[in-house]
Amino acid sequence: MVSDTKICKNICATNIGRKHPWRMSSMRKYRHRKRMETVDSNIEILKTSLESKGETFKRLDEFMQKVPKQKDMKPYDKYFVFNKTAKGYRKGIHLTHRWTKKTIRNPPEGF
Repeated sequence: MVSDTKICKNICATNIGRKHPWRMSSMRKYRHRKRMETVDSNIEILKTSLESKGETFKRLDEFMQKVPKQKDMKPYDKYFVFNKTAKGYRKGIHLTHRWTKKTIRNPPEGF
């Protein structure tokens, strides 16, 4: 006889409870853009406050040069990320783990 904990582990392992739509809704895209704009504005606030004190932060400067702002990004780069196993090497950003908490803005070279 199989114990209840074993059944629960098997069900949880197969992700039966999780459903991901194949396409992002317009409201999800809107909230994603707003999150990216908030990050951009927070970085600008940090930079201006440091400059007003006459200080610099090397990592912040590197981040600002390396990562594009939300308004400068193509829509394809906003809503899709590189995935080596996906057909066409891209998958929807909403399918990545913890996508609302990460800043995923730079695809690899050539993609």
